[in-house]
Amino acid sequence: MSQEESNLWNFMVEFYARPGVANACLQLQEKYKVDVPLFLAVLRAVAEGRAVSSDQIRALDVQCANWRETVIQPLRSVRTAMKAQSQLTDKMGAWELRENIKAIELRAEQLEIHRLERLIAELSLAESPAISQNMYLAARLLLETNGSIFAESLPTEANWIIDSLASSLDCARR
Repeated sequence: MSQEESNLWNFMVEFYARPGVANACLQLQEKYKVDVPLFLAVLRAVAEGRAVSSDQIRALDVQCANWRETVIQPLRSVRTAMKAQSQLTDKMGAWELRENIKAIELRAEQLEIHRLERLIAELSLAESPAISQNMYLAARLLLETNGSIFAESLPTEANWIIDSLASSLDCARR
């Protein structure tokens, strides 16, 4: 599947470019170790009326875990280390190398997204899609699967992303 053929990839690129979304996603990634492509893919699946249970979220996570841990996270670690230590990028064309690593990391995430898109297409449709409510439930299930447990409410960043997605869906339906 090419980049042009991926509705999920195109959605993520457009959604991520919305004001505040990138920062909220990065906060979830850094604070709660959330796999942002998985998080957004699950929310999008729910928004499309897919039935998503905790078992299905775990299965999606398992399908991505090896790729995330052996490819994406090491690339991200190198890139962020280079950014944090400016002396690493100030010399000998290292800035260009960091940008190349960033592009490869993005391509690795894109491959994960293509896999997620194929897997999500196999999920059944929800019997009664209460989309907004189901997005909050799916986010909670995903974060709990990730080992994060929240007594009362989701992290502010997760709520903000869901609200932003729900808002964009409402605008698209009008």
